[in-house]
Amino acid sequence: MTLAPRRLDNGPDPLPPVFAGDPVAIGPRGVALMRSAGPRRARELLYLPSDGSPPVRIADAGTPWSISPDGRFLAWTRRSTDPAVARAVMVSALPPATGAWEAGAGDRPRWAGDSRTLYFSEPRLSYDTRPGAILRVRVEPGPAFRAGPVSVAATPPPNATTEWDVGRDGRIYWLTSTAREQLVYVHNFARLVDSLVTQAG
Repeated sequence: MTLAPRRLDNGPDPLPPVFAGDPVAIGPRGVALMRSAGPRRARELLYLPSDGSPPVRIADAGTPWSISPDGRFLAWTRRSTDPAVARAVMVSALPPATGAWEAGAGDRPRWAGDSRTLYFSEPRLSYDTRPGAILRVRVEPGPAFRAGPVSVAATPPPNATTEWDVGRDGRIYWLTSTAREQLVYVHNFARLVDSLVTQAG
């Protein structure tokens, strides 16, 4: 399924249709999203300013996650060049500023309410679905992205899933699950199905 975005002022469309379900990062002065372009439908990361100015291309490929509340930076992820981890957290300055930096290895970045701390989940192998710790870096004020060392902000509680978020006060919230997976072995499954069909008929 694809979506065809329309401007509310009935002006020209800012970009071709984008895939429904792709993540979109919404900020105070624009949105960041992915689109497919070109003959091979390659993905690219774009920023659309809300003032109607032309879209800004951020990267060849990447997943937008979070725009800082002050509207200065976009935190996004891309495939890591390190084979030991799956994703890398990137930070790009938004117009009128420019520049891009790697914040660290990890995924699912989120900004704190004061735009001074960036949180992200610790790097995991691509096949590891267990929740990991939440890391953070403090961001120094200034036109460029300058971050301090990476530290652990929280570790997953019991029954935690990989879904989490951070409140405006910096408190981390986890989505937990109480369901337990069970493996049930049924001997002579075909015979059981036949008996149930016979009973129903």
